[in-house]
Amino acid sequence: SSSSRAVRFSSFMAGPNDEVQVYHGGMSPSIGQAPEEGPSVATLADLQLRNSTCWTPAQRSAAAMVASRLIGDIPTRDVSTVGLAGAPGSGKSSLARVLSAVLGGLGINAVVVGLDDYYLGREERSRLTRVHALFEDRGVPGTHDWSRLIDDLDRLRSGEIEGLFLPRFDKLRDQRAAPETFEPVLNVPHVVIVEGWLVGAPPQEESELDCPINALEAEQDSEGAWRRLVNKYLARYHADLRSRLDRSWFLAVPGWTFVVDWRWQQEQESARDRDIECQLPDRDSVERFLQRFERIARHMQDTCEKWADQIVEIDSQHIMTWASK
Repeated sequence: SSSSRAVRFSSFMAGPNDEVQVYHGGMSPSIGQAPEEGPSVATLADLQLRNSTCWTPAQRSAAAMVASRLIGDIPTRDVSTVGLAGAPGSGKSSLARVLSAVLGGLGINAVVVGLDDYYLGREERSRLTRVHALFEDRGVPGTHDWSRLIDDLDRLRSGEIEGLFLPRFDKLRDQRAAPETFEPVLNVPHVVIVEGWLVGAPPQEESELDCPINALEAEQDSEGAWRRLVNKYLARYHADLRSRLDRSWFLAVPGWTFVVDWRWQQEQESARDRDIECQLPDRDSVERFLQRFERIARHMQDTCEKWADQIVEIDSQHIMTWASK
């Protein structure tokens, strides 16, 4: 029955000096059932993070503790749905993967729905340029296959997963990957993590859209038509997710300069791992590219205490800290 799938996630929350035990059973623990003896959740998270060469020991240790606390924040539901947001380069995709793996180690089936996998392809976005030329570049609200994302999310939440395949987006080719590469959903999840840079963000007030905030807006959207359309799409995204997310988590960065630096670092690491040239050849190119995201990212940072249930602060060394509200 659906009630038998409910999980008491608060049992897995790790405090600063706690050693929370991992459940090792074949089924997820039911309400009131204590986890069996095993390593702590933070230890399991740290082991997952060691697979990445991009994390220093200090970053790993801090992220592992944050992961354990986020797991403890997941509410008890038949299917719990959480949103994980943060500026480009903040580490949200890596953290989502760690959370999913740790939950799996607890015997809790988790599915990550990545916003980036729902981008419209290059040809689909080219049709949006009839509305405004800036919609040619993926990233902002309006450049996603939003209806499909919401449909997939509703199926995951309801357990109607038969024949459900989650899409993948090929950023190198700038189009949706071949259907045979899509990820099949074989089991009803206990937790759905919706991960994306603007997940949960509310729209701005109309008065906040009057003045350009960077060179891109000043040069290519001087009248504000593009940013007003983007804001209308953002309002739709927010409304659709507000009724579906049980919790919203936000990774707060120390400043916009760090967003550019970290995104440039990611660009170099991705190119090195794939043995290809960087799509954005230098830091200046990264900074120009990120100007499309800057308005909403700054808005999210300024307003996160109003809409995010939990905030994780990231310092200049990219070390995460749990920030209680």
